[in-house]
Amino acid sequence: MQSHSFKKLFITIFFVLFQVGAGHTADLTCKITLFADQSLQIVKEQFSAHNKIYLQSLCQHLVPGNYELSTVWHTPSGQIQRQDMHTFYLPVATGYSAFFWMKLHKKSTIQDAASNGSFSDKYFGLWTVRVYLDEQPVGMATFSIQ
Repeated sequence: MQSHSFKKLFITIFFVLFQVGAGHTADLTCKITLFADQSLQIVKEQFSAHNKIYLQSLCQHLVPGNYELSTVWHTPSGQIQRQDMHTFYLPVATGYSAFFWMKLHKKSTIQDAASNGSFSDKYFGLWTVRVYLDEQPVGMATFSIQ
């Protein structure tokens, strides 16, 4: 009889752990929106190299717990230009919105004189930004820099 109770307890604990682990980020997607400025009023997909690019990540239906939200910004050639991370805790099941931004660095004045441009050519074209929640992909956006 004791063996049966132990088996039942083990199965119950396994089920609870599996459900908590699976519900944390499994099958979750977040809405990713890019904006022209920090007012977050003008949605935009084409930017100048002089612009700051603002990103909002809106994740819905999160269970209580600790989270790590991160972004990886990829240049048109696929190189990683920037990575950001934000950790947060939710005491109750809810949605969560976080904001990130990126601004390109200008060339030095010596490089400007040699190339007649303020920004590296690698910055121009179609970019990709990927968003991860607890290292699981939850969203992606593309944008161009002209």
